[in-house]
Amino acid sequence: MAAVGLAPASAAIIAVAGGGTAQASTQLCDKYGSTVVRDPLRRHEQPLGADTPQCLSVTGTGFAVTADHHRPTNGAPASYTAVHYSCHYGNCSPGTDLPMRIGRSAVPATVCASPTPSGGTHSVSYAIWLDPAPNTQVVSKQELMIWFAKRGPIRPVGAKVATATVDGGAWNVWFGFNGTSYVVAYVARSSITMWSFDVRGFITNVKKRSKVIDA
Repeated sequence: MAAVGLAPASAAIIAVAGGGTAQASTQLCDKYGSTVVRDPLRRHEQPLGADTPQCLSVTGTGFAVTADHHRPTNGAPASYTAVHYSCHYGNCSPGTDLPMRIGRSAVPATVCASPTPSGGTHSVSYAIWLDPAPNTQVVSKQELMIWFAKRGPIRPVGAKVATATVDGGAWNVWFGFNGTSYVVAYVARSSITMWSFDVRGFITNVKKRSKVIDA
């Protein structure tokens, strides 16, 4: 069995599904800033390869990104903006009960993302970190990525190795290693902006392909 380490949603523009108390917009422009989007979700910013300005308008239901990065499309992303529930390098969501051992019950989730902008290179994705043991401080050994939409030549790490149907959706499957974690990415064959699904289907599928998580 594996422990779920982190379940973020990352995107150029994305909204977190669900209710929550309405709140005024908060501007966040510092490079490694974080704030609570909606209890118990925590939004954080993790620029990977750019020092150009980026700001986020954060509300109780999601966030929007304003940025003007100019980076090569064959390297690391300019930035990785995410909403997460759990702990990321010790930055924990308030009251989170993750990481926890994977069970057999359904794991319902909903993604609601604005259409990707007509310019630039970007993706909208959902990631789950898996580990043989609970892990709150360092990078987990296995990353599962679900790419709902992308624009431009951006692609997951590694190479396309298969196709799959998961929870009724058609996906191209990529496998790679980013230097610290094995990555299995499911890239939608057509863009998805609204979808309710069972995360468990992807976890079951990725365990068959993982080098570190038992099937």
